[in-house]
Amino acid sequence: WEFAAEGEITAGANFHGGNVLVGSHDSTLYCLSGDGKPVWQVKTDGPVNGTAAVIGDTTFVAGCDSVLHILDAKSGKELAAVDLGGQAAATAAIANDTAYVGTMANTVVAVDLKKREKAWEFAAAVRQQPFYASAAAG
Repeated sequence: WEFAAEGEITAGANFHGGNVLVGSHDSTLYCLSGDGKPVWQVKTDGPVNGTAAVIGDTTFVAGCDSVLHILDAKSGKELAAVDLGGQAAATAAIANDTAYVGTMANTVVAVDLKKREKAWEFAAAVRQQPFYASAAAG
């Protein structure tokens, strides 16, 4: 099958059960069935650059709207939206109830997933640069 989004797709797909999750520069996270039919879609306020992270029945996606969206992976319903303070170009890394997201505002942000709020933020004192790659977490 084939699926055409309204914008460029720059990141990989991820999976929830038999469904495929893929973000697009048309500011949308798409959930497609195994045969390529739309199951749900969520509009954000900016391009979705990174792959959606999936833990259990929850998916996490950040993009150029400077928000980490926490979504029910079955329905697409938004469970929370956490302000990152800067656009994100990469995939959120998830470990131990914390999401780690690098931003183009030269910060790495940790989000407490239980409280659904920013836990802390790191900015290098020197050589400040945007974080384009995903964090590693274990």
